[in-house]
Amino acid sequence: MPGEPQPLFTLPPGQSDNTASRGKRLAAVCIDWFIMILCLTPVVEYLGLRELVESYQPGQTPVPMTTELVLKMLAFQYGIFLLLNGFLLQHYGQTIGKRAMNIAIVDLEGRRVPLLNLILNRYVSQWALGLISGIGALLRLVDWLFIFRDGNRCLHDHIARTRVIDLGVPAAAANNNSLIV
Repeated sequence: MPGEPQPLFTLPPGQSDNTASRGKRLAAVCIDWFIMILCLTPVVEYLGLRELVESYQPGQTPVPMTTELVLKMLAFQYGIFLLLNGFLLQHYGQTIGKRAMNIAIVDLEGRRVPLLNLILNRYVSQWALGLISGIGALLRLVDWLFIFRDGNRCLHDHIARTRVIDLGVPAAAANNNSLIV
């Protein structure tokens, strides 16, 4: 009807968009973060990081953060991530959170992405941005804010040439290389 707002994004008749919603992606990353926090808590104790943090209280002499400690911390974090999610990423394009939310990572044509490509192009780009001293958190925020552009893709999705799909929404035309879970 004239005067009614028109949708900003329309698909050809008979084609459905199976891009995962922002809400499902947010829920999936929250699940993943929660699981990582649970798994990393013993590592924090093992590496003595609680004492390090507590030493920064007023009146205390701060314990220095060594390069060795930072490297151990990163190795544990990324190792645990791969232990938890490596199999699912390899076979289904999913982390535990994405599996719980029934969403998956695919390439722009809807095909499964090889694990090494996912790790190098999608995850290492995120992790590297976060490690840049002073501006890492800001760069990660920019990465996440990209999801509000057309296509619901974060910056790391653009870098890796991937998108996240909702497996509960049928794709318009599946081909033999499509991700089937």
